Amino acid sequence: DDAATAMKQLEASTVSPEERSAIIKVLRRFFQAINSKNETELKATVSDNISSFLGKSDATPEDVVTYMNKIYKTDVSNMNWRLNNDYTIDKKAAVDGEYEYIVQFSATQDIDKTDNSRQKSLYRIEAGIDTEGKIASLSMSKIVQ
Repeated sequence: DDAATAMKQLEASTVSPEERSAIIKVLRRFFQAINSKNETELKATVSDNISSFLGKSDATPEDVVTYMNKIYKTDVSNMNWRLNNDYTIDKKAAVDGEYEYIVQFSATQDIDKTDNSRQKSLYRIEAGIDTEGKIASLSMSKIVQ
């Protein structure tokens, strides 16, 4: 019994390669949707009930789209988010044997402006992934270089 209990506890805290791959995939899809200004794809990556999105509580997929449209200012000709593959993933039990995940990572945002100037920023990001594999929370802070 003790061994079975220990195995369950280990499984509950260990992120499998399949889980890691699925988590990274949804995060990449989210930022690729922003890069391509694809509202439908962006909405498909986020939960219907986002607990917190960039400081806004109880956000909706429409709030996420509003954010995307807001960062594409009139002087932006192109934007490219790149994830830096430095993921730290914490797993916690949810309901009915399902799990939720907290992911911390960094990303680089490259912006090309209409005046041919470029802007590069580095962000520290924390995302919550719900039991359905969608983003349920997201916070970002700019890292001053």
